[in-house]
Amino acid sequence: MGAYHKRGVWFRVFAMGRLLWLRGLGVGLGWLGAFSASASEKAWTKPMLGQGRTEGPGGAVLYRYCDPSAKLKKSSLRAVSYNIYLGGRWRLEKDQLEYLPSLGKVMDNIAAQGEFDFLGLQEVDVGGRRVSGVDPADVIAHRFGLCGVFGLGHDFRKLGGDTGRFGNAILGRVPFEDYQVVHYDAANRNWLEKQVFEKRAASEIRVVVPTAAGGLKSLHVLSTHLSAGWKGRLETEDRLRQIVQLRELLRRFGKDPVLLMGDFNSQPGSEEMGALLRFTAADKAAGYRELRSANELTGQAWVGTFAGHDDPARPPSSQLDHFLISGLGRARGFRAWRPEKAHEQGSDHLPIILNIEF
Repeated sequence: MGAYHKRGVWFRVFAMGRLLWLRGLGVGLGWLGAFSASASEKAWTKPMLGQGRTEGPGGAVLYRYCDPSAKLKKSSLRAVSYNIYLGGRWRLEKDQLEYLPSLGKVMDNIAAQGEFDFLGLQEVDVGGRRVSGVDPADVIAHRFGLCGVFGLGHDFRKLGGDTGRFGNAILGRVPFEDYQVVHYDAANRNWLEKQVFEKRAASEIRVVVPTAAGGLKSLHVLSTHLSAGWKGRLETEDRLRQIVQLRELLRRFGKDPVLLMGDFNSQPGSEEMGALLRFTAADKAAGYRELRSANELTGQAWVGTFAGHDDPARPPSSQLDHFLISGLGRARGFRAWRPEKAHEQGSDHLPIILNIEF
């Protein structure tokens, strides 16, 4: 879902009030350029050199904690996708929203999955007040020895009352060749809403994988997070518009294999997932990719991944998180993981896991 609950009129009133709470004219003018994604931010970008954490262009952050000589197995790979809810969660306590830091629980939940090759993170807040200035993706990448990129979706540093960047991260245990961050537009939102509500993005890395013939090929691995909200047509149209952009991005990868994961805020069988998985003769002729969901490939109609914000003990009631693949091998073992004790759950989402055999 989203880190802010964008469902009612009162939230819109609050959010627009916050918009007007500017710290001087300079901040206001800074907005005009801050929210217009430039072509360079959407272009392929060579990773910057250096070990550890490095700031990249367009609000991206690069992480390099993996073994530079690490290589993927020839026979299989394992992926984990996890909406970490900022590295914490909110709880309604006596009519007050209370934030409960739980990055340690998030990392424990990741560690419980054993060895994995790729980790997609959604709802990552980098350096914001909501996470006490921490970069959760950096902490996680360092602990598990991963390389990857955080892609900026929404820049709260321009709102006057926060200091953070909100987006997704895609991390892997092998070095990446290139990375890309694509910002979804919000053309059906008015100017005011575009400044306040969380923008979304897709973060992608390209890695080299061995082929059965002994050669090498590119694999594109992506983490994404589509807009939240289900009470109005506007939210559905947001996601459908984002899916159009996502399909265009995947088309540019040609015949390279693709592993796509994330929080799509859409149930299996929904209009949005149908649009993403559609593959007609016209789509094929136009060069679009045929994506197949882990649900379909493993014969599971539904895997519960989301229980809600305020009660981690409640069983999952929705599947908003998905894996989709193209040009890869057989999918196995798709599941969501839940700790035995509800209070050990680090987010309102559960991590999902997928094994792929080449």
